[in-house]
Amino acid sequence: MKDRFDHRNINLDVAEFADGKLVPTGENLARFIFERVDRELPRPARVVRVTVGEDDTLSATYNRD
Repeated sequence: MKDRFDHRNINLDVAEFADGKLVPTGENLARFIFERVDRELPRPARVVRVTVGEDDTLSATYNRD
C-alpha cells in the first residue's frame, strides 16, 4: 500500500482520489487504507486502527468503532 501513496500526487496518481472522487485528507486516506487492508485480511484477523501521519505534529486516525 505504501508504494501507492509514497511520493505520489494522490489527486492524479491514485485512481480512487483522482478527478475529485475523494479529497485526499488524512482522514480519507486513513479510512481508505483501513477498508482495503481489512477487506484483504484472512478472517478472523481484522484491522482495528489506521493512523496516517503527515509529519511529527499532524496525523489522522480511523478506528473500527
